Amino acid sequence: MSRLVIAMPERAAVSRYEVPLATGPATGGADLGACTTAPVNGVDVYGQRRPQGKGCTIGAVEGDIEDLLTRRLRGREGRGRRPRAGNDSGSSSSGRIDTILKFREARGRGDLEAARGFLAPDARIWFDMAERQGPGQPWKLEEDEWDRWDRFFHSETDTTDWKDWGDRVTALGHETNDYYRLLDWKPSPLAFTWWIDSYGKITGFLFHAVRGPTPDRSRLKEFEVWARKNRPAELAYLMPKGKIDPSGDRPKRWRAILVEWRKATALPDIPLTPPAETVR
Repeated sequence: MSRLVIAMPERAAVSRYEVPLATGPATGGADLGACTTAPVNGVDVYGQRRPQGKGCTIGAVEGDIEDLLTRRLRGREGRGRRPRAGNDSGSSSSGRIDTILKFREARGRGDLEAARGFLAPDARIWFDMAERQGPGQPWKLEEDEWDRWDRFFHSETDTTDWKDWGDRVTALGHETNDYYRLLDWKPSPLAFTWWIDSYGKITGFLFHAVRGPTPDRSRLKEFEVWARKNRPAELAYLMPKGKIDPSGDRPKRWRAILVEWRKATALPDIPLTPPAETVR
């Protein structure tokens, strides 16, 4: 017997699927191109990155039955938790997952000295990459303009699907903030990977958006059409070269113009709390 049939997760479109045993030919036997492009997009039914080795597993789940059972036990850790500004709470049966939770908790409360204590001396970060490419950038936890943007717009990230792979920890992040709410934006989930060495120190962090078969739902294009007609100079300031610039007073001005746009186009009001800080 080279496979085991078990129930699908609740959000899946079908009720049963087959999971290979470790010795079965399906393990690592799928076409790499097929599992990394639409509609699979490099994730399995649990949102886990695939492939985990040289090739993808044939079927809906990446890995074998032993790996799946471990995932189901550990993947529940953090599910339903809604951390604010990068905070997590609780604990897990995995020391590596606990390390990441404590690290994120320290960052969330603004204790960067404590957070840096979890990092290896030459920790690196890779932005918007599905796999590590190149040496990455030094990860010093120094606040940048995007950090201030996130704080101004009350960004929150709900982390789910925690997984300990031995040398790394992965999770999915589901972000929301006032900017997204004002644009009725439902962003793609983020895939997080933290690498941990044998001393329990975090050596690297990678994240990227998990793109689905359809684009994110958003009213950003509608807003741009309205702004080009009614507030072209402001739009040019907020999006130099057509891209969002988080620097200076732009978060405050983004908030103001989005509220104005929603009123002008008779969209429903979005309840907002006061900005987290005055952005210079």
